[in-house]
Amino acid sequence: MADDCLHYKAIILILPLLWTDVSSQFPGFSFTAPRDVVVQTGLCVHIPCTFKRPTIYNNIQPRDIKGIWFRGNFLEMKPVAFRSSSEPLNKKERFFLTGDVSQGDCSLMINDAGPQDDDYYTFRVENNVNQGHTFNDFRTLVRVLELLETPVISPVGRITAGQVVTLSCASPGRCSGKPPLISWE
Repeated sequence: MADDCLHYKAIILILPLLWTDVSSQFPGFSFTAPRDVVVQTGLCVHIPCTFKRPTIYNNIQPRDIKGIWFRGNFLEMKPVAFRSSSEPLNKKERFFLTGDVSQGDCSLMINDAGPQDDDYYTFRVENNVNQGHTFNDFRTLVRVLELLETPVISPVGRITAGQVVTLSCASPGRCSGKPPLISWE
């Protein structure tokens, strides 16, 4: 009976150690990004993000640092954007890191947002041997809402047949990527 009680006490003492958040186990890491971001369907969103590593990581060459953004909960996180310091910016993808990871810029861009992008996003920084830190306590929730904005056409007013007029049309919320298709009737 005394042995059973001892095991029970040991489990109770160990459980809080297992629940400790990751950032407290690795002092010196810091992370800044919005907790909640809203974007309308079909538009883009830029999520500003910065991080700092402890000084013991300063001996890692900048070209050996890579950043990864994951989508999903802790059990089913899937990578959506990846960039090492030595790679050029790839704006052809819907998800991409816009910042220089070696300088602590982990900013993320999501183009042509859709309902499937409504989720939590988590950032991880790694070195060239896949040692790194995942900022699990600092997830960003991206909420994708129905499109409410409309294009802006100027000048506004009456157009008369036979008169030359120059019209311009600005699409809302476009950051980069392919331009919108515009048709006139």
